[in-house]
Amino acid sequence: WRQKDSKELQPRFDEIFNSSKSPPALKAMALRTAKRLEIPGFSESCERFLKDSNVPLVTAALEYLGRFEPDKIFPILGKFLQAPDPWLKSAALRLIQQYDPSQAISALSAMLLGKNPRHFAPALACTVYFDFSLVRGIISDFLATNPDRNLLESGLCLFQANPDPENLFALFQIEEKLPCESAQSVKLVRRQCEAFLVSAGLLKPGQSEKHQEEFTQRSAQKKAKKSATPAPYSVAGLKTARIEPGRKFLSGVTSEFMVQSGVVCLSLFGLGLLFWFVAFSSSETSNKGSHSRKALSTVANVIKGQVTEKNGDDIVIISQEGEKYILISDSGWSADLQPGNLVLAEVIPYRSSFDGAIIANPKSIKILEESR
Repeated sequence: WRQKDSKELQPRFDEIFNSSKSPPALKAMALRTAKRLEIPGFSESCERFLKDSNVPLVTAALEYLGRFEPDKIFPILGKFLQAPDPWLKSAALRLIQQYDPSQAISALSAMLLGKNPRHFAPALACTVYFDFSLVRGIISDFLATNPDRNLLESGLCLFQANPDPENLFALFQIEEKLPCESAQSVKLVRRQCEAFLVSAGLLKPGQSEKHQEEFTQRSAQKKAKKSATPAPYSVAGLKTARIEPGRKFLSGVTSEFMVQSGVVCLSLFGLGLLFWFVAFSSSETSNKGSHSRKALSTVANVIKGQVTEKNGDDIVIISQEGEKYILISDSGWSADLQPGNLVLAEVIPYRSSFDGAIIANPKSIKILEESR
């Protein structure tokens, strides 16, 4: 059918949708054809179909409403995102991606890195609807879990279809974590990607060995950083600093004084709690009216906003929600960014300043609109 057939098809589709004799598969096919040919007017039928038990029909109704009635479908997408059927969940995920990319990425991560194997294939198929730089980390983490051969090949195809120098290190990390046979497949794809990037002028030729050395060093640094003792000012370090002295003190008191000092310890502990309560109450009172510092998530966030300042390699972004982000990273990463750019960025927050700004490291950033 073609666009010119729309007027002829509309009454036929109405008959199919309103007839109890029409099988669900026919209704689903008609809905997808109506969506493809841009034929409106079937929203009421779709709302009925959403309550049907036939998954292909519900999926087709979701897609149709997402095209013609997004305001109606968006508030109830969460229900379908929790559906047990992975293909229905994927349809909802694709629609959410159009209106709330950050929520969609979180849902994609939950599906792809979850424990239900039925979700893996549809979730991997959904990644084509996202900017690859925003989902590269999720796909890499999934492939590093050593999925079956078909899923591994599907995931590697995504790297081949989205050539980027950053893909090479991601593939190297996957290669390190997989058994020999699978690792060889990843290595072959990495070499092919590298050759393509050279031919496209995105990498200098003859740098393969140098890249291998750089990736090995970079991977070792990441592993060392991950296993290193936490800094004294980090959350883990502060916990250790608080717990260990107290533990040693209590152990010493117990062994030396035993029961005789128990009463004294309990008294001191009670007084300590009392002083802490008074100090905490006083602190809460004195802080009223000042900037609050909210708890930060240590996972990557996707933000959309405008670059307002640039100071060397550091930039300031005001998100659409009004939050201020200060992005700090290695030299040269922000060369293409200018104040006024509208951007979509994936960031990892690590500190909140006293004025409420969120200080973060950028994982990826995409310019949606140049400054005027």
